[in-house]
Amino acid sequence: MYKTDMPAIRDFVYNNGPKALDSVFYFVLGSIRVKFLTLPVVTDSIIEEGARSRHIWGNKTVAYEDYNRLDKIKLMDDVQNPAKDTVSLSRELAMMRGIGITKASFFLQLLGRDTACMDVHNLNLLGLHHKTFAKVDSAEKYYELVNEKGSEFWWNNWCKTVHRTYEKHFDSAEQISNLHLDIISQKVTTPFKKKELAHAS
Repeated sequence: MYKTDMPAIRDFVYNNGPKALDSVFYFVLGSIRVKFLTLPVVTDSIIEEGARSRHIWGNKTVAYEDYNRLDKIKLMDDVQNPAKDTVSLSRELAMMRGIGITKASFFLQLLGRDTACMDVHNLNLLGLHHKTFAKVDSAEKYYELVNEKGSEFWWNNWCKTVHRTYEKHFDSAEQISNLHLDIISQKVTTPFKKKELAHAS
């Protein structure tokens, strides 16, 4: 899962430049308070329609605005620069309104950094409240917690958890992991159906 799919996502961005970087961010933005089943539609809509997308609402509106004020070339350089540490990057990205440490870290994870998305699924495993890392100044503690087990562990654990939730829709956790890039690259743009319905259509 992680060992194959994360490098593929990272390379997709590095090989295709700022537009691909945007697609990754819009995937992350779209994932806020949305079920994985609908992420293909949500992500595709944000990529194609931008601020006009009906899937940009609430704090996603200001997050979209703040992201599109960033210098994308500099951001790509910073992410690829080993001298720029992950904690500093996550802290800077979390200054965007509506993003926070968790989604900033998810964005960085998808770009190959050694961090993870400690969303409610992963925090539940540790018995932690979903607002444990709500403040930007929690970036260092967040990073330390992630790396007690590592980025790979949390990615794989999340995919396994989601597969258990949607066993009628997906064949495996590996499939869920692989679908991240398919959604980001717009190879999949329709909602995921239950397997028997998908085969029938």
